[in-house]
Amino acid sequence: MLLPGEGGSGGGCQTTIMEMQPPTSRPREPEPDLDEVNGSLPAPPAAATALQKWNNPQINMFRVFATFYSFVILGLNDVRISCNLH
Repeated sequence: MLLPGEGGSGGGCQTTIMEMQPPTSRPREPEPDLDEVNGSLPAPPAAATALQKWNNPQINMFRVFATFYSFVILGLNDVRISCNLH
C-alpha cells in the first residue's frame, strides 16, 4: 500500500500507523491452599435463571411463527423457480 506522496493513483487514501500499548496485567489474587479451604464450599445462589421456551416469554411465539412463515415463503419461492425451469 502506498503512503501519501509516494505516487500512485492519488485516490486520496491515507494510512495511519498506531502503536498499541501492551495490556496491563492486574496482579492475581493468590489461590487459597487446599488445607485452608477445609472442605467448605461457597453458598449456592438464591435464585436460578429460567431458560426460555418457544412460548415463554410471549414474544418468542411471534418469533417462532415469523421464522416458520419465512421458511414457507422461501420454500414457495424455490418451488416457483424450479417449476419455471422444466
